[in-house]
Amino acid sequence: MFFSVSAVAQTVSEGNVREADVVNQLPTLFIDCSFCDDEHIRREIPFVNYVRDPEQADIHLFITRTPLSRGGAEYEISFIGLRRFADLDIELAYTADRNETWSETRDSLNNLIRSALMPYLSQTPFLNSISFIVDADHSGVSSATPEDDPWNFWVFEAYVGSVELELETNRTVFDSRWGIFADRVTEEWKLRFRPYFNYDYVEIEQDDADNVVSEVERHGIDSYAIKSINQHWSAGLFATYLTRNDQNTRNRVEVNPGVEYSFLPYSEATRRAVTLRYLIGYTWYDYFDETIFGKTEEHLLNHQLRGSVDIRQPWGSVSGVLSVPTTCTIQICAEFSSSAAYQ
Repeated sequence: MFFSVSAVAQTVSEGNVREADVVNQLPTLFIDCSFCDDEHIRREIPFVNYVRDPEQADIHLFITRTPLSRGGAEYEISFIGLRRFADLDIELAYTADRNETWSETRDSLNNLIRSALMPYLSQTPFLNSISFIVDADHSGVSSATPEDDPWNFWVFEAYVGSVELELETNRTVFDSRWGIFADRVTEEWKLRFRPYFNYDYVEIEQDDADNVVSEVERHGIDSYAIKSINQHWSAGLFATYLTRNDQNTRNRVEVNPGVEYSFLPYSEATRRAVTLRYLIGYTWYDYFDETIFGKTEEHLLNHQLRGSVDIRQPWGSVSGVLSVPTTCTIQICAEFSSSAAYQ
């Protein structure tokens, strides 16, 4: 069931308060949304006064959008009461299906905004001028469920970052970057598997010497599996693979289990997220050529403490990351641990 709500202005008879005075009693609304069609909202919802300065608003409308890996997006809509509505705040959420057009999503958001403004109008002289139309036909209402998704929330995407070919008299350049994304996000799990491939080739012809040829191959895989435990804790396994000939790395395999604590509930992550993550793991290096330290392969232990802040609020946004990584060979780590225990 959804609501189509309209507010009808009171008829001002001759001898009563001037029409301008009546209009001035309507709530003032400030729209804080970077992607919204403000003009469309103004046309569809004419029963409030719109202002461009939040200091002049009775209601601060704050909307954020979070794309979903399975397609579509999640919208959080906040009505923050100010001045005469200082104690009246309303929080709403809307999930747009991946098959929705922007026009359909925009109309659904407008309907939510229109409905949520009614509690504010009910505290003005326009209370008796509000009329409601309730559409009880559920045929137009649908929601995404796992049964509706033949891919079971998996999203696959192939991308070509760039393909460049330059042919000159004495110079040939070829550069390509491409890969595949496979992601699955549910309330309990976040899964990712992303192989990528980069190849750069440069050949320069020389009259009195052999041609200069440079080939750089950088291929790898980024992946993780993260399980949500509750509103503050999650645990996961992060694994990466890399081969890169310009850094003398035939194979690099890194596996890091870890835990993350969110100081705020994960349900608020689209607006406020303050997290602390700890990873500990193992890295194996296999080199093309012997290193300056006489190594053809190495086994390393590593751990990382990472804190991050990502806050989006009506007063602005704050984001930042602080990471403290540490890496050592298994032998050195073992010797350090023994020494610390002895002391």
